[in-house]
Amino acid sequence: MNENVALKANDLVRIHTAIRLKIEEEIAAKTETRDRKLDELQNLERPKSDDRSQQLDAREVLSREITRLNLKLLALRETVDRIKIGTYGICRHCEESIPVNRLQAMPEATACVNCADERGTLHLVHV
Repeated sequence: MNENVALKANDLVRIHTAIRLKIEEEIAAKTETRDRKLDELQNLERPKSDDRSQQLDAREVLSREITRLNLKLLALRETVDRIKIGTYGICRHCEESIPVNRLQAMPEATACVNCADERGTLHLVHV
């Protein structure tokens, strides 16, 4: 029985390592995208009087995209921190284990399916 527990612990370490690597790759990609969008935003020309609303719309779209990317980056960095301190995969609400398949699908998940469903956050779309 102790061998099964050790095997599960080893499997968990392997899974967490794979997820951490995936997250770090995603952080790098999202950071690059965010930085590119920041450059786009900074390089938008000052609007001329006849296309002012179009330029403002473009600025608003870019600003929202940058905000979404920053929120995603924050969630991913917090996930890496939870992996490092050993709280990754534990529901913040009920303190039960979050199923591995949920973590693989949504690595930044902080709640098990039941708690996420109870709080209405189960089907949130992540950037």
